[in-house]
Amino acid sequence: MSVDPDEIAETRSVLSILWNVVKFADTYMTLDRFDPAVHRLEGLIDKGGLIEDRWLLSRFNSRLRRFIDYMNNMELHMAAREWVSLIVDDLSHGYIRLIRRRVWTEESREDKYAAYAVLYYVIKGALIMGSAWYPHITEYLWNAFIRKFERNESESVHLTLLPQVNEKYIDEKLEGTFELLFAMFSDIAEMRNRIKVKLRWPLARAVIKVENASNLEMLGQVRHLLEYLANVKDVEFVSKIEQCNEEEYARAQGRGGYEICLSKVMDKKLYYEALAREIVRRIQTMRAKANLKVDERIRVYVSTGSDDLVSAIKEFMGYITNEVRAMDIVIGNIPASAFAMDWDIEDMKIRIGIERVAQ
Repeated sequence: MSVDPDEIAETRSVLSILWNVVKFADTYMTLDRFDPAVHRLEGLIDKGGLIEDRWLLSRFNSRLRRFIDYMNNMELHMAAREWVSLIVDDLSHGYIRLIRRRVWTEESREDKYAAYAVLYYVIKGALIMGSAWYPHITEYLWNAFIRKFERNESESVHLTLLPQVNEKYIDEKLEGTFELLFAMFSDIAEMRNRIKVKLRWPLARAVIKVENASNLEMLGQVRHLLEYLANVKDVEFVSKIEQCNEEEYARAQGRGGYEICLSKVMDKKLYYEALAREIVRRIQTMRAKANLKVDERIRVYVSTGSDDLVSAIKEFMGYITNEVRAMDIVIGNIPASAFAMDWDIEDMKIRIGIERVAQ
């Protein structure tokens, strides 16, 4: 039998992404005591659902419809491709990235449980769809995840019926808008690489010329999502770009027939926010190394000779503490009891210490 190691590695990568999607859902749903019998999708999507929730519901049902058609026509490779795109593009690269801020908040909000309900509905359907190709991992995740939240569900994923397409959730125009959204995000990410500005570093403005008037109107509804994904403070969709000088802006023609002008000059406040984001990333790495649970609180200690890093911490103290779930940040000596590591941020030395805080 001919075996291609690259093909095995590619499949393993997809299944690792599926695993991480379910792990993400399980972690936060357990933390917030999500119960699909109580937090029902039908009620929450109307009361607390956001535009990205409606997009994923539409995307899932559109893919499910195509999946069933391909299976009925014995076009198994096309059906498998739909499933992989659902897991990798829609769930991992799309939806989870969009809802991460929502589930991180400690407030019990309807929009958070709407996100859980949508995510649970799609993962459950995806496990059933994928069981034809990946019988073992889908069976494990069915029992470890689905039956954890629904104890009366079938004891095996292979004893369930394929979900039915719910036509009322399908909105092709909305799906087209999100395709544009993600294409624009991808183009801005490429522009950032070209001007050597990391995605973690905020930029002031992006002006995007869109010629189609209907697209212009729909994109206005997802502008806040592009600002979040692309880490740009202000995104403006226009029918004509008035000014885009080379000293202040990078310019590119998008693949979707639009044009992007992206500001590349950072002021002091943006620079401090960028440094704060770098500090957050280091602390999150330390939380993982210390095997801290998502909901565990910490105290952060910082020692540095850099005035810029100190100014960034003071300016964005609230942002940093919220992102890393810290009670406070102490600038000065680091106690021996703290778990500490040395870091280099933009050629500036900093030593960070963290320790658990009893709750």
